Amino acid sequence: MNLSSLSGIHAADLMLVTTAGNTANLDTPGYRAARVDLAPDAAGGVSASVSRASTPGVDLAEQAVTLITGSLVYGANARMLQARAETERSIIDVRAY
Repeated sequence: MNLSSLSGIHAADLMLVTTAGNTANLDTPGYRAARVDLAPDAAGGVSASVSRASTPGVDLAEQAVTLITGSLVYGANARMLQARAETERSIIDVRAY
């Protein structure tokens, strides 16, 4: 299993969930937007954590960018997992002959 792709999918999921929460609380007084902080993981993947803005408010344009970024990160990592699975099937097929 490709742990770096799985950690990327987890990070993308956290980005999408965080964006949804921020957008839902757009008009909530005193709400401080959450953001996902990404850092390299020692195992070769990415570590994702959530922090809060220091001031209240939600920037809707920033949420749109995070939504697009999270979608792209999710898709890229899902394609990596799919490519790995296809490669493993091909290797098994070649060895079977």
